[in-house]
Amino acid sequence: MGDEYLRIVSWSFIPSGISFVTGSMFQAMGNTLPSVATSLVRVVVVAIPVIVLSRSPSFRRSTIWHLGVMSVWLQLALALVLLRREYGNRLAFNVGSEGEPMVLPAH
Repeated sequence: MGDEYLRIVSWSFIPSGISFVTGSMFQAMGNTLPSVATSLVRVVVVAIPVIVLSRSPSFRRSTIWHLGVMSVWLQLALALVLLRREYGNRLAFNVGSEGEPMVLPAH
């Protein structure tokens, strides 16, 4: 059983690490709401299907592990989209009167 678990869950190790880094980046920028939202999505993607599927006679423990891996990848994708948006909002560049890039303050 441990062999199967590690074979499945190992697919989430790298995206999970990247998700931790994106969460830290949101904290560093002073906006933790996106990090909380992606974590909530991850929990919902696992919890609701597990509750529904656990009532099925063909339910297997590995289903939980597969859902966990899928939720980590989904969390990572959402975090990267939100992080890109956050950087886009904070790093809006305009060209000044002398042709030099000018950074606009965050709103």
